[in-house]
Amino acid sequence: MGACLASLEGQSARHALEVIVVDSGRDHTAALVREAFPWVRLLTFSQRLYPGRARNIAVGRARGEIIAFLDADAEAEGGWAEAILAAHQAPQAVVAGAIRNANPESLVSWAAYLAKFSSRLPGNPPGRLKFTPGLNLSLPKTILAQCGPFLEQGYCSDLEYCWRLRQAGYAIRFDPAILVAHRHTDDFRGLCLSQWERGWDFGKARLTSPSFSRLRRWLRIFLAGAVPVKMLGEIFLRARRRPEYLEPFLRVWPLLLVELACWAAGEAAGIFKSGALGRAAGNGGWAGGARL
Repeated sequence: MGACLASLEGQSARHALEVIVVDSGRDHTAALVREAFPWVRLLTFSQRLYPGRARNIAVGRARGEIIAFLDADAEAEGGWAEAILAAHQAPQAVVAGAIRNANPESLVSWAAYLAKFSSRLPGNPPGRLKFTPGLNLSLPKTILAQCGPFLEQGYCSDLEYCWRLRQAGYAIRFDPAILVAHRHTDDFRGLCLSQWERGWDFGKARLTSPSFSRLRRWLRIFLAGAVPVKMLGEIFLRARRRPEYLEPFLRVWPLLLVELACWAAGEAAGIFKSGALGRAAGNGGWAGGARL
């Protein structure tokens, strides 16, 4: 957290930033923020919050017109704030910036990085994205008000929100000038467990879509074994364009395949356990009763 806030404090457009930290951990983060970064608006909670709930709280307290999301284990590169302001000169813009691997010495880190952010590699040309994690994502507060709050349970609130943005007619633009560095885990077992859980949450979220019929549910379950191979191929096609990413991909693809298989298995299990046989029951704990 300290490195993240220091990177924001050093922005040349620091005067334009309103930084809000939502802390629900049991470590010394709150004390660190109060002592070293008194200019930050700190919101503390005793109960552990999922990412979607934390984002909703921060958005509700924010006074600015443009909302940008940054994780505690990420650091904004120089010119980050200025690049966001420039990108949002276009009306009704939803913008996803580039993400650099902050700990490239770890093979597990490369596997985690490529699985999550291969569509947002630094140096990739600008374009459109269908789905993307919420890290380094920015959008006007008016769009957030229109599309409703993030899901408040589980770990796929950002991916579900991409569905809602697309349904509302908003394209997600990739802008490589908006760059952050993100530190990934080097615990492979923990990474696989996390991917299983995120896949499970994603499978449950899919069930709320009216277009995700019973037939499609069963097809997704029976074809789960092909999903990681397909995803691995997509990551390879993105990485091969640049040698600095192709070389790590060739070193870690077996780890990637296992990681992606955990995601696919979790998604299939989430679909099956949560309603493959009939109508999805939904999840009353999700904010706003969101439906895909």
